[in-house]
Amino acid sequence: MKISKQTAIKLSVYLLGLILVGIGVQIIIYTNLGSAPLDAFTWYLARIYLQLFPNATLAHESIMGIASFIFGTLTIIVLYLISKNKKLILTWFNSIAISFIILLWGFLFAEFKPIADNLLIKILVSFIGIVILSFGVFLVIVTEYPGGPPEEVMKLINTKTNNLFVAKILTEGMYLVFAFVAMLISTVLIGNEPLQFTHISLFTVFTLVSTAVLISLFDKLYRKIFSKRSEPVNE
Repeated sequence: MKISKQTAIKLSVYLLGLILVGIGVQIIIYTNLGSAPLDAFTWYLARIYLQLFPNATLAHESIMGIASFIFGTLTIIVLYLISKNKKLILTWFNSIAISFIILLWGFLFAEFKPIADNLLIKILVSFIGIVILSFGVFLVIVTEYPGGPPEEVMKLINTKTNNLFVAKILTEGMYLVFAFVAMLISTVLIGNEPLQFTHISLFTVFTLVSTAVLISLFDKLYRKIFSKRSEPVNE
């Protein structure tokens, strides 16, 4: 089966987008300032695993990829039971790809020393991660190929609310609750530690807002560039 040039380009852009999403997630996690709710949830799931199995060979950063895959698969199963949508298999492929990429980037970030204990440097590095993540998400969106489980959850909620903004807030709120519960289990129940707001903080809100703004800006810039190219040239 021969793949057209346009399809090959879209697949390449899609893959590049997933790679950028993976490295963006790891950069934000690396700063310990606060992550997106779903990323914070998988981070605490990985921490719980390491607490229960301290002799695990994989690093925390790589186990996040496995946690992402397991939770993504469970999410898709639940979505299928509700919607009976067979196209969710494509979403599952997306979940596999992004989880594997997060796992691979985890091997690299596990070798890095902790970032300097300087708030300004942490904010700068985290913002770089946010920009990379946002551009990666934009590339995935622009190809019109299937998104991940969070997008499908949002679509399902949107069928009930008929308001995409409300659906987005409810989706992120649900993941935030999951992350907080996972943090409680990891710190209080297992570790007998005080609550650690390293990945759930005010910076979590900043991450969500700035990501949405940047994706919108990339989209507007993309439309502006390509609308100019499609305009007829006046002789």
